[in-house]
Amino acid sequence: MFFFRLAECKVLKLGQNEISRVDNAAFLGLMTLTHLSLELNSVSQVQPEMFQPLTALRVLKLGGNSITDIPRGTFNALQLLEQLFLFSNKLTQIRPDMFEGLTHLRTLNLGGNHLTTIPDGCFGHMTQLQQLFLYSNKLTQISPDVFLGLVELIELDIGGNGLTSLAPDQFKNTPKLTTLKFYSNFVKAIPCQMFQSVTSLHELDIGGNPIVTIEDGCFVALKDLQILRVYLLGLKEVKGEFWEGLTNLQEIILDDNQISKVYPRGFSGLPHIWKISLANNRLKSLKADIFEPDDFPHSGGHPKSLDLKLAVEGRYLNCDQDLCWMKAGSEEGEIGASSSNLGFCYLTCEQNQTCGAKIFGPNSQTRALIRVEDAMPSCGMFWWGSVYDHDDNNNDNAAIQFKISCLGEDNLLLAFSIQIKHKLLKVSTTLVNICLALTLTSTFSDWQAG
Repeated sequence: MFFFRLAECKVLKLGQNEISRVDNAAFLGLMTLTHLSLELNSVSQVQPEMFQPLTALRVLKLGGNSITDIPRGTFNALQLLEQLFLFSNKLTQIRPDMFEGLTHLRTLNLGGNHLTTIPDGCFGHMTQLQQLFLYSNKLTQISPDVFLGLVELIELDIGGNGLTSLAPDQFKNTPKLTTLKFYSNFVKAIPCQMFQSVTSLHELDIGGNPIVTIEDGCFVALKDLQILRVYLLGLKEVKGEFWEGLTNLQEIILDDNQISKVYPRGFSGLPHIWKISLANNRLKSLKADIFEPDDFPHSGGHPKSLDLKLAVEGRYLNCDQDLCWMKAGSEEGEIGASSSNLGFCYLTCEQNQTCGAKIFGPNSQTRALIRVEDAMPSCGMFWWGSVYDHDDNNNDNAAIQFKISCLGEDNLLLAFSIQIKHKLLKVSTTLVNICLALTLTSTFSDWQAG
């Protein structure tokens, strides 16, 4: 009895030690304990006797150990357990008898193990389960009946496995799903009928699969979907038929595809869209006709507020009149063309046209505004930095305004000026970042700060 003097203890955290063995009598007397954490140790075995005294336990954290098996009846005494974390262990199989007695379980995390198969009905007695995490295992197939009985499940993560296909009725047993993730698998095609049984989805992540096209109307049943992640697929174009039925969609993440063309009305039928991320694709231009004007009758035919990410590493966007819609949009609302992950991107002017586009990039951490003024002519390097503002009451003044002139024939930056509308101390880190960005990408002969 290691904790016999802690009879009234409710929370016991033993994580991040070097515990390799837990005595069967270790928790005797802890009848009021509700939270137990043994995470990030070296425990390799668990036994039924170990948890028998813990009849009031609600949360059990065993993640980050070396557990290879769970004997039958291990959790029988934990009738009130609601959350069980077994991620990052060495489980190679699971059986229904491993989880006997867990009829009130709401969260089960089995991610990061070495599971290759899961028997049908394995979780069938967990009728109150709401979250199931099976990510980063070695599953190559999952039968629809694996989820038999999970009528209350709202979040399922099967990403990072070796799945090659999903059945049309894959999720027929989970009608209340709101979050579904099967990213980073080897699924080549999406059976569109699959979504007819999960019409309550709010978030869908299918990124990192070798899907080269999306069937027209594939998501038509998902009228409540708000976030769609379709990054790192093999998509080469975007057309409006992809998004048919997604009338409540707010965010589309299309990063790291091979998209070179967005068709007119490519983002039509999306009246609530406010974020489109197209970073690291093959686009050279983006016209205003990607939206359906009727979707935005009060803001000039495009979203009144739009976070548009276009950062492209090592590639160029044409700085021509196709970008003027961003300026027009900014007069009504706020259109942000951001490059937050790369720090900078390039615009080239193939016909030496001057669109005079103002592009606004809000900083998500401080809500400070960084504005790129008209270039002369409108080409050169556009860079959005970060304002490190620690004065929450002074955010309206936390702004950097800078102007970049045209690149010369030898690709030297001819002039650069920056105007700081904030205390110098608070933006010193930003100044360093600006100088680094310029130094890494071009040689400049003159810059002035004021």
